[in-house]
Amino acid sequence: MRRLLLATALITGSVTVFAATPAYAAPAAPVLSGLDTSVAGHVTGTVTGGADAQSAWVCWSGCHINTGLTGAGWIPLDPTTHSATFDLPTWGYTDGEVKTVVCATAPTTGSNCAAGDVSPSVSSATLTATDVVPTVTWPTDTTIGHNPDGTDQQASVTVSDSGGGTLLVDWTYSEPETGDNDLTTTVAHDGETQLNLADGVGHLRLFRCNAYNSDPCTHYDLDSAEMTVARQSQVLYFTAPAITAAADPSHAVVPTGKHGTFQASWHVTADGQPVAGSDGSASGTLADDGGAPIEVPGAGLPEAEGLRIEGTISVDDPDFGPSTSSFSGYLVVDREGPAIEGLTVTRPAIHPTAIDALASYRTTTVKVHDATQLDYNDKIAITNASGVQVRLLEPEIDSWTDEHAVWDGRNESGSVVPAGTYTVTSVDTHGNTSALSRTVTVSHASGVLKTFKKTVSVGGSKVDSFVGRCSTLKNPASRGWSGSRGYYANTRCKSTRTNDTVVLTLHGQQLPTAVKYGSFRVDTYGGASRGYRGSQAAISYHRASDGEAVNTRTLGGTLGTHTGASVSPSSLLRGRTVLWSVGTAKFNHYDIKNFTVVARYYAWS
Repeated sequence: MRRLLLATALITGSVTVFAATPAYAAPAAPVLSGLDTSVAGHVTGTVTGGADAQSAWVCWSGCHINTGLTGAGWIPLDPTTHSATFDLPTWGYTDGEVKTVVCATAPTTGSNCAAGDVSPSVSSATLTATDVVPTVTWPTDTTIGHNPDGTDQQASVTVSDSGGGTLLVDWTYSEPETGDNDLTTTVAHDGETQLNLADGVGHLRLFRCNAYNSDPCTHYDLDSAEMTVARQSQVLYFTAPAITAAADPSHAVVPTGKHGTFQASWHVTADGQPVAGSDGSASGTLADDGGAPIEVPGAGLPEAEGLRIEGTISVDDPDFGPSTSSFSGYLVVDREGPAIEGLTVTRPAIHPTAIDALASYRTTTVKVHDATQLDYNDKIAITNASGVQVRLLEPEIDSWTDEHAVWDGRNESGSVVPAGTYTVTSVDTHGNTSALSRTVTVSHASGVLKTFKKTVSVGGSKVDSFVGRCSTLKNPASRGWSGSRGYYANTRCKSTRTNDTVVLTLHGQQLPTAVKYGSFRVDTYGGASRGYRGSQAAISYHRASDGEAVNTRTLGGTLGTHTGASVSPSSLLRGRTVLWSVGTAKFNHYDIKNFTVVARYYAWS
């Protein structure tokens, strides 16, 4: 048993904090006045600094537009009034603010104001910018296809505008729904601009933007009518889902952007050479989004690099007539799952409906290991006994060869899955699963909070003792209690050295099997021995990792039950056993009859 000190001296020192004295005084914050946005595209006003201000830097709305970029241009202030007027462009903004600082020096063009010479910044309240609405003429033909000679038809937009900034027109698809602005064109402020529109169904929108970049921009709600663009010649690209053992054939879609009926034919190539028996064809009616569905059989296709599908598709569109286009795209044949080296679960049985105190038993952590380097596009799949995937988890990266994911017993919608056994695998982007798998049992049993309380005698719970050369451990104590002990310091000599006078015992108790331990304490029944009224003792718990005494409490001289410190036993547990020690020193005489161990813990119902 380690010798444990019953008292610890705490020595505290003083700390002196030195306050720094500024080496300079920055100019006072400037004042903005006379702010006016009534003139379209402009904000004007006056900036005034203190007596030490010689120059100012002023900008509009986040400093995207200013009289000079930071450190590049400053406004000189009048040496008498220390003020200057400014005129900043506001094109593209619906609202914004003016921001300014002043400088105690007059830096040369292109130079920054020194850090010690610049004032705090000042921002105005939000101001509403004034704009002018352009006049725009959109294409009158809302169906744009091809000319009789086979050339593509074009479209143009005409604008009349007295404002500044940059005018932009964008072409936004509504079919197919790409979610992107597939064309953005700068247009003339006064005149006609030709637009090279992408095939599909969409509409045009006009914006006025910042003259320096494309953000922010004002949209005027001057949208064109919905337009259909379907030219005769185009090359269509598509990405087919990977052909796997579980998905054969691959269902692909050729996005034509048209309507009507179609006929398609194709073949597969590997490194530019046709794959024997890979020819295919399809025909039918285009879907509402203009897509032509085709199926590419996977049987006989090799798992090789550079597989492509190449073909032609003819569409008979009721608005534009017949047209033929080529299409191509990469094809992936992948029937092999992730080649991981290790797959583990931290808890093979989880209880997702357990109460909050058992949160750690609601989940299991899945760990994936590879001897080389993981494919970080792989996921963790959870499937039920019928092979149906209930959850796909995105792993967290621990290192190049390790990652983990936590499963809480819930499906993709957040609902707790039924009780049963679930399979855990690693799955690649094509849906192939790893050869390694593990199982996790989901139970709906919930935790129950219980109390363990047991009174033990000093002698019955003792596992070790230490008695200094000047002291005595008496069995039983002077009060004669069965199983008690008397801790009598300095009965044999009068030395005051701690090791000579200390007398203590070490005790242990095994707690019940639990899912989780909540709290633990040891109450002590005892008091000062007769004739030693002022005597005291001390009780400590012992940390499992290094045996150190922790949570020490003094036991007063009054005879009775002395309540122990209530702690979480997690750091004290050696398996299910907890240890504590009790003792005294330096002329104290103390009698202890028994201990009462109280633990709160959770067990499954």
